[in-house]
Amino acid sequence: MNIVITGASKGIGQSIAHVFATEGHQLFLCSRSLKELQSVANELKKTCPGCLVFTYNADLSKPDEAKA
Repeated sequence: MNIVITGASKGIGQSIAHVFATEGHQLFLCSRSLKELQSVANELKKTCPGCLVFTYNADLSKPDEAKA
């Protein structure tokens, strides 16, 4: 299953990402903080080596960034 998670660099979004990764889902993670997002993605790839984890750095509250 493909899962999109916003706010994935910390808090609830990060926890949800970990749950889905351990279940083997493909993840598309989005966050405003690129450094934290990359850290979470790397950790998830170690936790679940077979999972695909894609990242996108954006502030989705800004229409132009959400549209991109």
